[in-house]
Amino acid sequence: AAVEQLAARGAQVLLACRSLERGRAAMAVLKDRTPAAELSLHRVDMADLASVAELIERVDGPLHGLVHNAGNMVDRCDFTAEQVEYITSLHVVGPHLLSLGLKEQLAAGAADRPARIIFVASGGMYTQGLNAAELFAPTGRYDGMRHYAHTKRAQVVLADQLHARLAPLGVGVHSMHPGWVDTPAIRRAMPKFTLLTQAILRTPSQGADTISWLVGAPDPSLDETSGFWFDRARAPLMMSKRVRVPEVEIKRMMARLDELVGSMV
Repeated sequence: AAVEQLAARGAQVLLACRSLERGRAAMAVLKDRTPAAELSLHRVDMADLASVAELIERVDGPLHGLVHNAGNMVDRCDFTAEQVEYITSLHVVGPHLLSLGLKEQLAAGAADRPARIIFVASGGMYTQGLNAAELFAPTGRYDGMRHYAHTKRAQVVLADQLHARLAPLGVGVHSMHPGWVDTPAIRRAMPKFTLLTQAILRTPSQGADTISWLVGAPDPSLDETSGFWFDRARAPLMMSKRVRVPEVEIKRMMARLDELVGSMV
């Protein structure tokens, strides 16, 4: 839905998909809806750092936007080759690598208009603070929904941290909440939630609106600070005084992320 909105506004869009088969199917639908769309397709597994590094090598020329929308929720704890929990690698480590790996292309894009990185997070992050050790290697009984929300909190924190690094290059970094969107993924991962919230679930187009707006908004003042956005407006970072994001945990998370991707950027 975000690609369709961006293409309709004249953007050239590169789709980076884990499945080329599904990516081609999506492109066929998009071409039917927006015949003039300029689209290209690349394969990447955002949980696999080697795959992300290969994508970085294939992307050249200026970029005006990078949208981190790859996501999943699972009910068992698995680890990547780097011994990082799979969902954390997918939502946090891979996007960190891709963001840093494409910073020169984004800086080049910023020469003629705002360039931004957008993390598609979730309002579920309001339920979680930040614990770096648990983020990378959960202990105890694995709760897939809780860990998903933890990684979404981490994405919001990471957006703010990357903004501080990349803003001097002209690149703004933001996170957003699309609202609760009726998709096959949410029906699979949260069937009871989907059933109980039918009245408030949004369409994919409604959920994508703030994504495509942020990517293309011409106002550079949006990038004075990083933001967590909902319905084209800044949203609060906290909803409960019991939720904590200690500075020491932010530093531990960023140190581990930099350690994981350091030799690849």
